[in-house]
Amino acid sequence: MGEVYQATDLKLGRSVAIKRLPEALHRDSEYTARFEREAKLLASLNHPNIAAIYGLEQFGDTRFLVLELVEGDTLADRIQRGPIPVEESLRLALQIAQAVEAAHNNGVIHRDIKPANIKVTPDGKVKVLDFGLAKALTPDLRSVNLSNSPTISMTMGATQQGTIFGTAAYMSPEQASGEVVDKRADIWSFGVVLFEMLTGHRMFTGKSVSHVLANVLKSDPDWKSLPANLHPRVRMLLERCLEKEPRDRYHDIAEARVDLEHVLADPRGVLIQPEDTASRAKTPSFRFVAIAIVAAAAVAGALGWFSHRVPESKPGPVVRFPLLLPASVQFTMQPTSMLAISADGTRVAYTANGQMFLRNLNEPEGRPVPGTNVGGAGAATPVFSPDGMWLAYVHVVSSTGPFIIHRVPITGGTPLKIFESQGGLNSFDWGLTWPTTDKMVFANGDGILRIDANGGTPEVLIKRVEGEAFDSPQILPGGKQVLFVRAAGSVGELNASRWETAEIVIQTIGSNDRTVLWKGGSHPRYLPTGNLIYAQGNSLFALSVDLNSRKVTGGPVPIMEGVRRSSNGITDAAQYVVSDSGTLVTIPGEAAAVVEKGILTLMDRKGVATPLAVRPAQYRGPRLSPNGQYLAVEILDGDDASNIWIYDLSGKSEIRRLTQTGKHNKRPVWTPDSRKVAFESDRDGDWGIYEQPADGSELPVRLTTGKNKAEQYPESWSSDGKTLTYVDVPNSNWDLWSFSRDSGATALIAGGTGNQFGSVFSPDGKWVAYTDNASNFGIRVQPFPSTGVVRQITQDGDAWPVWSKSGELFFRLRRDTGKPNELRALDVTTTGEFAFKNPRTLQLPANTLMYQSYRDYDVMPNGDKFVIIVTEQKDAKTGGPAPVPRIDVVLNWFEELKARVRIP
Repeated sequence: MGEVYQATDLKLGRSVAIKRLPEALHRDSEYTARFEREAKLLASLNHPNIAAIYGLEQFGDTRFLVLELVEGDTLADRIQRGPIPVEESLRLALQIAQAVEAAHNNGVIHRDIKPANIKVTPDGKVKVLDFGLAKALTPDLRSVNLSNSPTISMTMGATQQGTIFGTAAYMSPEQASGEVVDKRADIWSFGVVLFEMLTGHRMFTGKSVSHVLANVLKSDPDWKSLPANLHPRVRMLLERCLEKEPRDRYHDIAEARVDLEHVLADPRGVLIQPEDTASRAKTPSFRFVAIAIVAAAAVAGALGWFSHRVPESKPGPVVRFPLLLPASVQFTMQPTSMLAISADGTRVAYTANGQMFLRNLNEPEGRPVPGTNVGGAGAATPVFSPDGMWLAYVHVVSSTGPFIIHRVPITGGTPLKIFESQGGLNSFDWGLTWPTTDKMVFANGDGILRIDANGGTPEVLIKRVEGEAFDSPQILPGGKQVLFVRAAGSVGELNASRWETAEIVIQTIGSNDRTVLWKGGSHPRYLPTGNLIYAQGNSLFALSVDLNSRKVTGGPVPIMEGVRRSSNGITDAAQYVVSDSGTLVTIPGEAAAVVEKGILTLMDRKGVATPLAVRPAQYRGPRLSPNGQYLAVEILDGDDASNIWIYDLSGKSEIRRLTQTGKHNKRPVWTPDSRKVAFESDRDGDWGIYEQPADGSELPVRLTTGKNKAEQYPESWSSDGKTLTYVDVPNSNWDLWSFSRDSGATALIAGGTGNQFGSVFSPDGKWVAYTDNASNFGIRVQPFPSTGVVRQITQDGDAWPVWSKSGELFFRLRRDTGKPNELRALDVTTTGEFAFKNPRTLQLPANTLMYQSYRDYDVMPNGDKFVIIVTEQKDAKTGGPAPVPRIDVVLNWFEELKARVRIP
C-alpha cells in the first residue's frame, strides 16, 4: 500500500525509504487509518530480519512513513532468474521464519507474505517488508501476472461480512474461501514461498485471480518439481506448511524454523542420496510394503479416474477488486448506461472520452475501441453481443438527434449502422440490449422495439401510450415476456424522481397482458439465480421472483450501496451490469437520483471544518445534545425510509441506530437533560411524535397524534422540559403548536396565512423564535405563552433559527436567496426590554448542503462550533483534482447474492 521513494535524512545523514499514500487515497480516512496502523505495527517489532520504521510524519494532508532503506533485490527478482540453490533457499527461508516468528510473538499476523515483500541484501540478509499491513489497495490489474497481484478484498463467507487480505498465489485456502484466519495463514504462505524458491516457479497459477484462487482451494502442489534427493525433512516441512486444513498444518512457525535448523545442521547435507533400494527389497518387510504401496496406488488411481469422470463443481470465492482508470480517461454520457459486460464475465466495456473503451479483466488496462470515436455528444448505452465478439452502442449526435445504433467488432473497425431515430430526446434509444445473436431490443418514444442485429425496420413489441415512458427492457427466459420499467410523464423528461416511483412490469409480447411486479424501483435485471435486481436511489436491491406466476416471493433485500445513477433523470440508468457467469460490475457514485450523500462536519467560528468519523450518508436534521456530548441525526435510506441515529462526539464508538421500527423516523429533538430524543414516526400506521431514551434502553412512547393522520414533527423543548413546540401539517400549510408534557394539552402558537415552522425556545424558555413566510421568509420572535405580540427580526429570506445558551440567535439564508452559504447571527436581549443588535455573517464551506424543508445545521451549546453537512465529493471542498475514475468488480457474486436472498 503506497508509493515508495528513496530519500536522505538530513538530520542524521542516512538514506531512508519514504512511503506515502497515493494522491487519490491520502484524504480517505479509512486508508489513512490503515496506513497509521501499519506504522504502529512496525514500531512494535524489533528484529534484524524485519525492515525497521523510523517515523510517521505528515506534511499538509500527506502522511508518510520513514522506513529503513533496504538495498538489494526482492526475492521475486531472484526467483525470476531461476530456482535458488537448495542450501541458499533454506538459509533464506530460516531468516524469513525467524522474522515471522518474532512478529507472531508480538501478536502480529502478516497476511501477505510473498517474494515481492521480501528483500535480500547483497550480503544475503533477509528483510521482510510490509509487516502487519492491513492492505488498503485491492488488486492492481496493471500487473502482468494476476497471480502475483496486490492484496484482494473478499467477502467473508455466506453470512458474515468483512474483509480479509492476501495475494492470490500465496493466499491460504482459508483466506481464499473467506474464513477467519490466524497465524497459520502465514505458515501456509511461508511454505508457498519456500516451494517457489526451490522450484523457480509459482506453486499456483491461473489466467485470472479467480482461477488462481480456485487452484489454491482445489489443487495440490506439483511435488515432482522439487529438486531430486531433497532432504526428507524439507519435504515433510513443506507438506506440513501446505496442509489445506489449518488444523493439520504447523501450529507455530517455530516448528518450521526448528526443522530448517536441523536440516542445515545435518552432516549429510541438504541433498541426500537414496539408499540402495535393491538390497532393501530382498527383505520380506520391504516386499510387503512395496505391495501395499502398489495396491494403494492402484486404488488411488481408480479413485482419481472416477473423480475426473465426475468432476466436483464448487463455487469459487467472492472476490472484489477495482479497475482504476487513468485520470485522463473520464466517463461520458452519464445520463445513460455507461457499462456493459460480456456474458462470460471476461470483458467490460465503458463509455469514456466520448467513445467506447474495452477492458479484458486479465489485462493491465483498457483500450479505446477503434471506430467508436464518432463525434457529436459521443457513444452511449454499450452492450455486448451474446458471443462477446461485438459491441453495440448508441451514437448521440446531439440532444435534438439523430440517435444512431451502431455495432462494431470488439477489435474495432468501421461501425455498422443498425437503426437511426430522428427527433429530440423523446426518440432516444434507451436500454439497448442484445438478447439473441440476430436480434436487438431497445426502448424509445414508440415503445419497446426489436430489430435485426444487421439492421432493418424494427417491430414494436410493446406500444407506448401518452403519459408514460419505458426503459430497461429485457427479454425474459422463454422469449415470450418482456421485463421493463414504466414511469409516468413524457418521454425525455428531465425528472429523476419519477424513476424512483416507477413500476417494474412484465408484459407478454404482442398482448396487453401486463403485470406490475414491483412499485418503486428502476433499472431492473432478472438473473439466472431467479432473482431480480433493481435500483432505488444509489442502492441496489434484490427480489426473488416466480416468473410463472409473476409474483415476488422474497425481498426486497439491500445488496449494495453507492452505485452511480443517471445524472439528469432522462433515463433510469444505474451504473451496474451482471454477467450470466455471476460477475457484478459497478461504477461507484455519490450523485443520487433524488438525494445527495453528505459528510457530517464540525466547523468553528474561523471556518475551520473537521469531518466527523462517520460514514457518508443521506443525513438530515442534525441535532446536538444540550450537554454537547452527542449528536442525533436522521439518515435517509434508498427506499424512501429513514431512521434516527446517535453519535458520541468523543469518537469512542461507532454511530448507532436508535429507531428500529416504522418506515419513517424523522427530525430528532433532544430533551434538555440530554437523555431522550423526540422524533416524528409513522410506526403505528399514522403520524405522531414519539420519545425514546437515547441509549435505546426503552421502547418509544407516543406523545401526540396528527390531526386527520397528517404529519407533525417536533422542534424544540423548553428549558424545563415541560413544553414541546412542533409543526402540524393538517392541510397545505404548516402551523406551529405547543404540547404540554404535564397535561398533554396542545395549543396553537402561530398559524393562518403562510407557513410557520423552525421554532426554537430562548434559553430562559420565555420566547419562541420561528420562521414565517406569510409575506417573505424571515425570522419572527414572540413571547411564550403567546400574548399576541410578534417581533419581526428579519425579512430577507432567512429561515431555521437556532438560539444558543449565550443568547445569540443564528439563522440561515434559504437556497433561493443566492447566498445559501451564509450563516447569520444576532445578539438578542430577552430580559427587560426585548432588543436585538450586532448582525454578523459567518461563511460556510461552498459545498455545504441545504434542504428547504429541514434545519440542516445546529450550534454547540456555547456557540463556539457548528455541525453542518457538506457534500461527499471531496474535490468540491478542496479544489483539488477530481477523484480517479474507477470501476468495481465482484467475481462469483451470485454466491453472495444467493446467501442473502432466498431463491424461489
